[in-house]
Amino acid sequence: MRDRSASTGGKYSTPLGRAHSLAAGWDVELGHREETKTSLDKDGVPQFADSGDNLTADTRRVAVFVQDEWDISAQWSGYAGVRWE
Repeated sequence: MRDRSASTGGKYSTPLGRAHSLAAGWDVELGHREETKTSLDKDGVPQFADSGDNLTADTRRVAVFVQDEWDISAQWSGYAGVRWE
């Protein structure tokens, strides 16, 4: 079995007004998995030339967002925005 993955994400923020900021960002994740199962005899030798189950899977996840972040008080903050995946 072999799993490989890579991911990246980032966020840009700029002041929008008193206690508000405009934020925009992204998340990207890529994955690849390979798995091979082989049916073996009790001697440890494959039963058939092409025995076993082979699996290959690729995954991709992409998301972008834009939001308004604001400081309500010293203890509270909030945000509202949109996200596409």
